[in-house]
Amino acid sequence: MTEEEYAAGWAIANQGQVSIHDRKQAPGMSAVFGWVDNAFVVVQLSIQGTNISFSSRCDTHEGEYSCEHVAALLVEATQIDGGGFRVTDEVKPRDTWKAPQVAQWERTLKRLLPHVPESDEFEDEPEEEPLGIILKVVAATRFGRPTVHLNARPARRGARSPWVQTGVSWRKLSFDDRFPKEQRRAANELVMLNERAQHDLYGHVWDATDWITLNNLPGKDLREALDRIRDSGIHIVNGNANNRADVSLSEQAGSAFLDLRRSENGLTVEGIFRGPNGEADHVMALGNPPSLVAYADKPLEKAKDLYIAPLDEAIGQELKDLISAGAMVVPTEDIQDFEVRFLNSLRQVAPLRSQDNSYKVPQPARPGLLLRLEQTETGLALRFTWNYPPKSPRQKSVEREIVNSVQDKLGGDEPLGKATKNGLFPDQDLTKDQAIEFVMYLLPLLEEHPDIQIFGNESLPNYTLNSEPATVSIEAGESAGDWFDLSVEVSINGLKVPFAELLSALTLGDEYLVLDDMTVIPIDGQEFHQLRQLVQEAGELGTVSGNSIRIHRLSIDWWQELVDLGIIEAQENQWLRAMSELTNGDQLEKINLPETFTAQLRPYQEQGAAWLNFLRTHSLGGVLADDMGLGKTVQLLAGLEQARIEDPEQKFLVIAPTSVVGNWANEAKRFTPHMRVQSITSTAKKTGQSILEQIGDAQLVVTSYAIFRLSFEEFEEAGFSVLILDEAQQLKNHTSKGYKQARQLSVPCKLVVTGTPMENNLMELWALVSLAAPGLLGGQKAFKDNYQKQISDGDTERLERLKKRLRPFVLRRTKEQVVPELPAKTEQVLEVELEPAHRKAYDRRFQRVRQEVLGLVDDVDSNRFKILQSLTLLRQLALDPSLVDEGTARSAKLEMLRELMADAVAEGHKILVFSQFTSFLGKARDIAMELGIDHGYLDGATSGPKRKDMIDGFTDGQFPVFFISLKSGGFGINLTTADYCILLDPWWNPAAEAQAIDRAHRIGQTKPVYVYRLVAKDTIESKVLALQAKKTQLFNDVLGEQSDAAQSSVLSADDFLALMQ
Repeated sequence: MTEEEYAAGWAIANQGQVSIHDRKQAPGMSAVFGWVDNAFVVVQLSIQGTNISFSSRCDTHEGEYSCEHVAALLVEATQIDGGGFRVTDEVKPRDTWKAPQVAQWERTLKRLLPHVPESDEFEDEPEEEPLGIILKVVAATRFGRPTVHLNARPARRGARSPWVQTGVSWRKLSFDDRFPKEQRRAANELVMLNERAQHDLYGHVWDATDWITLNNLPGKDLREALDRIRDSGIHIVNGNANNRADVSLSEQAGSAFLDLRRSENGLTVEGIFRGPNGEADHVMALGNPPSLVAYADKPLEKAKDLYIAPLDEAIGQELKDLISAGAMVVPTEDIQDFEVRFLNSLRQVAPLRSQDNSYKVPQPARPGLLLRLEQTETGLALRFTWNYPPKSPRQKSVEREIVNSVQDKLGGDEPLGKATKNGLFPDQDLTKDQAIEFVMYLLPLLEEHPDIQIFGNESLPNYTLNSEPATVSIEAGESAGDWFDLSVEVSINGLKVPFAELLSALTLGDEYLVLDDMTVIPIDGQEFHQLRQLVQEAGELGTVSGNSIRIHRLSIDWWQELVDLGIIEAQENQWLRAMSELTNGDQLEKINLPETFTAQLRPYQEQGAAWLNFLRTHSLGGVLADDMGLGKTVQLLAGLEQARIEDPEQKFLVIAPTSVVGNWANEAKRFTPHMRVQSITSTAKKTGQSILEQIGDAQLVVTSYAIFRLSFEEFEEAGFSVLILDEAQQLKNHTSKGYKQARQLSVPCKLVVTGTPMENNLMELWALVSLAAPGLLGGQKAFKDNYQKQISDGDTERLERLKKRLRPFVLRRTKEQVVPELPAKTEQVLEVELEPAHRKAYDRRFQRVRQEVLGLVDDVDSNRFKILQSLTLLRQLALDPSLVDEGTARSAKLEMLRELMADAVAEGHKILVFSQFTSFLGKARDIAMELGIDHGYLDGATSGPKRKDMIDGFTDGQFPVFFISLKSGGFGINLTTADYCILLDPWWNPAAEAQAIDRAHRIGQTKPVYVYRLVAKDTIESKVLALQAKKTQLFNDVLGEQSDAAQSSVLSADDFLALMQ
């Protein structure tokens, strides 16, 4: 039966799917019949001679010897009262077995749960007693010669004798809980070593006998085992002493060697073991090969005091045999032959000594460290070996001496690596840079070492180091279109360095540049590190080849960094000198606004107008990303009026959302009354006039994104000098038709205007920047690879580089920075407890939606619509169950809104109420009607004229409460008469909410603004607030002053899962 079948059977039995039908027993036979998961199963045991056989049958698995059903019946059969499932050849009374009366569930629990004794069954656990090991020296005969062995067995404390052998054995010691577990584990190592020795010698292992002979156990492991036995507290006692005296494990080392003594008769060779204090008469080797000695002051089998000590050097097993063979004499005439043929072999067995100094032992030839060097395609290969003369013994001590001397000579932190177990430096495959360092710094020292032989060094290059500072001269040619060609020349101490080679080395990340004459130039210094980064970035933004770099003319930050290196002698041309002004907006020349411009600009608006004017006059584009409510429109009109004065024949195009077209026309007439303005709100087909006819002699043309998209070719023919894309976040999708048309329109100056240039992710920012300044951030793929991925992974250096690159072309100021006098804005989150019936309906739907989302997040891209649809229903349910047909429970939010509106109106406040769901916004309006409060209402279905009437009515004080759908009132309207903003539901995107709030909190507001966010407690709305915080962090990281690396803010699988927690 397989383990899988048994496990499956166990599970079936525990599920209560086994019912025993009958049991039959007879001498030599036992069978059990039962039903297992609707299958009839039989299992049987039979005695056949001296063997017991098993057979089975299952209806479901006919012809198979075993299956999970058979296993399940066997599990249940073992629980049968009266002995379980067994067979005997004894003759017993007739079996009157009946099916068990105990229910299946009870039998299963009894089988699975531990037994809990009754109170009178509890017994005190026995105290652990110490473990001892008796060592006994036993005389024996080997090959007809007397010898002695040291045997060991476990022991326990006796009543009359200190240590007794009875009641404890090696076989049962592992599970004998009378003794401490740590001591049992330590003592059992001798059993395992004995089994290993048996297997190595005989290929078979027997059960442990009463005694284990220590002489035969692996020497090194025996030594470690005895140390652990001693450290565990086991008493090691002398079995040859009546008093069972402790055996002493000495810390001092004994010795083993071959003694060579010269006399008239020749050379005597004798193997000797000695104790730590020179004991030689009564000494026995332990281990195979020996690693310890047992010794005493009298014959070992008679000694009361027995000692064990480690050997100071490793020796071979052959030494024991040489000692057993006794001393041998090499005749004088054979000594020379002995030295040539046998002396080196004897060195492998044991150290050679002459105790009486009558013989001078010849020293073996010293080994040499052989180093082979081989040049490879990627660098240099180092291979180390030991070189010994023929038949020379290995000398580990000499090897260690040589390795240590090499390390000392090289110094530093082991430049060749740590020596391996073989006593060698590890083989190495050096990179190109590592090979250069090795040849210049390490190889000369290795060549001086007397014990090192080097092969292959004669073919290595003869490098010369030149570490003088480098001078990089970069000359900028005139621009060709949008690109600059920069010629680069590098020189070091008068030596010209081919830039193409330097460029290749920098691109590959090399630390050294090697010239044709083998001059080595370090290029890993700080100045080259920065140059390396700039060259890499130049490759991302332009092209690098030969001795030139082609860089986009908008890469002002790249050029400035090049100059800031300090090693650059840069020749700036007219364009670059002009661009240097743009890197610091505070130094831009202020424009003198004409008298025809009627607005009074604030200082920061004057700075913005100067920046816009600079971009226009240099045929550049930019992104005006001032905080909402700071007057972006008036800054743009100031710049356009300046352009009109310079050239009245120019035409300017403003594209804006439909709801803002009228506001642009009104503002232009108000602040630039001499400018001819034309609003185009219909296509040629609808008006009967072509776009060019509608434009006429207008200088400023304002139209909507929809009209521009439908009439693109006609606008393209008009020939505009400035294009302004207002609320340009509508073009953040770079795959949309509107984006492609705005990108395609040929205009010298494109200005992108938005308070939220990035709402969700960095690709939206790339899309808008690519409209205003194509090439500044490279192509889409390059931007993803070089910025988005790294910044999403927390790369702060890349984040700072992106901010530096954007700075000249993206102007963003916040209210806190430039309008400190603006009244305070106080935001408060009001948590709303759902009514009990509402809570029940929400929790019920939440569980269903949660299961749906969990099943869809594995493929977010394919299932995004379904996921958002489910989450939107859940958000509506958090507002009011009737919105999604989940009953008619009261909406706690509407009740809270009732209180807020009643109190605020009574106190004379003007209120804006926002919601994304017009169905809920309508219910909110019904509350105002119930309270008798005058109000206005604006959503996507409101017509243009009606919209203007509503905005004017609220501004003029005709009604105190204005209900607005979030998307319809997010931009293009000024409602500074309001001082209360109530957000009925949170939106994924915090920028959309901020736009709505800034309808009231903007320039012109004279009262503090209070913002109330109503959030249903313990619902998906709480999670939406957390998601808002995440997106706000991304925006601040890239466009704010914080330097913390941003995290990805796309609605990912993790975001969806977080909403479902």
